[in-house]
Amino acid sequence: MFVLVTGVIAGCAAETPKAPAAPMIVQPGAPGNPGQTLAATALPTVADALYMASDVLFMQGMIPHHA
Repeated sequence: MFVLVTGVIAGCAAETPKAPAAPMIVQPGAPGNPGQTLAATALPTVADALYMASDVLFMQGMIPHHA
């Protein structure tokens, strides 16, 4: 019993925690064109993109449409 418990504890101690995956940002392409994956460092420029009230209404309408 002692050897089994020691082996289990040693096995658990040997595991190293995995680093969290870097966030992946996918920017959709125009209709018919593929999207592109952006680096996490591009987030500030993507987050600062301008949008209008009509963009918000369109996206709100797409939620039930795709549901």
